[in-house]
Amino acid sequence: MKKSAEKTAKSIKAFNPYDPAFNPVQDAITLCIVVLTCLVQCLILNAFYTPYHMLSGGITGIAILLDYTASIPRWVTLVVLNIPVLIIGAKRVNVKFIVFSAIGTICYSVMFSLPFVRDFTVDLGENSELLSVIVGAALIGASGVPVVKRGATLGGMDILNVILSRRLSVPMGNICICYNIVIMAALGVFFGLKPALLSLMQHCFFRRAELHNGRV
Repeated sequence: MKKSAEKTAKSIKAFNPYDPAFNPVQDAITLCIVVLTCLVQCLILNAFYTPYHMLSGGITGIAILLDYTASIPRWVTLVVLNIPVLIIGAKRVNVKFIVFSAIGTICYSVMFSLPFVRDFTVDLGENSELLSVIVGAALIGASGVPVVKRGATLGGMDILNVILSRRLSVPMGNICICYNIVIMAALGVFFGLKPALLSLMQHCFFRRAELHNGRV
């Protein structure tokens, strides 16, 4: 019993997020963090972004945009677009990274389809649009940090970001900005300049929150 406890403690202490080998104890912790983060972020998106037709970035942003414009359920777009991304990632990064990315994709898709998540709202009172930009972006950015520190992702463009960042020697944040500008521009075409600018603002706050909390 004592040896088992010592082994578990050693496993936790020696955790390396970039180790491609599977570790039951550490992977269980990572799994819990991924599932919890998916739930938290879906609640945040529905509470602070959806009421004002704002978007997050990446594949999730595309899924939300198609929900706004074509009433396509977000989970459908997430699954369809993540499949080729996961296939590409499987050839470029380690299996463990892809496994957790796939789990993140599934969890995100499931969380978006839950009734209590879809109906979740928060009333911020006056200036609620601007407050939603600040609060929503800060919460999304901070909540994603533990996942990255565990060497995992929630799927989506994070996988391509890792691949392109390694290949081009360009910071992941710069890659994010480039394709997210395109997504926000598409939002502007359908809903006008205001939600597009609000979405760009939240992306800036989001990046700031990531950097402040130690995400690279």
